[in-house]
Amino acid sequence: MTKKDYFRQRFASLGLSLSDADLLDLNIPDLSNEATVDEQKKLYITFIKFIPQMLLHPSSVSEGGTSLSRASKDDIIAFYGSECKRLGLKDELTKKPRVIFI
Repeated sequence: MTKKDYFRQRFASLGLSLSDADLLDLNIPDLSNEATVDEQKKLYITFIKFIPQMLLHPSSVSEGGTSLSRASKDDIIAFYGSECKRLGLKDELTKKPRVIFI
């Protein structure tokens, strides 16, 4: 499977489609090369880090009697948050209360 196919399938599982511009924004060299086992974790982390930008895409599209929709925003944010916690990444979407002691 090429790296390009990997990302397209990963985002498709959330109901999101990647444009060629989105693929460029991933900043992954040699997208047409085969994804190796050694690269798997790096590619998955790139996928997780790109989720906030993908949430800017429309939640549903309808054209010519065909309708496509993605997973709910709340479900994607919950998935993103749990994966950030599991992978030790900074969660950019979940607002957490901040307490400051003076």
